[in-house]
Amino acid sequence: MFVALSPMAASAQSGMLSVYGRVSHQSGTSERHKSGDHVLVYDSATRRWIGPALTDNDGRFSFYDLVPGRRYVLALYVGGKAVWQNQIDYRGIPLNFTIVTEQ
Repeated sequence: MFVALSPMAASAQSGMLSVYGRVSHQSGTSERHKSGDHVLVYDSATRRWIGPALTDNDGRFSFYDLVPGRRYVLALYVGGKAVWQNQIDYRGIPLNFTIVTEQ
């Protein structure tokens, strides 16, 4: 399974949205979104998983109030299987991720 990541900075006020995005499943030339994919965040400071955030019908997920200056791992599980993960350094600016899987 191939997964591409595309982070983009977004503007928002402190203490609000931290990490958000959308999961797309690509099949041939079309993309589809589905509910129920699990997105989790691992906090390296507390050594605990946060979540899961379940994707909605449009594939969207979000996490709030992550602590600036900490290192996190963002992970995607589809059908109970880990299909992607990426380490992020959260600096207090909301991050928008687009995660595309090939299915």
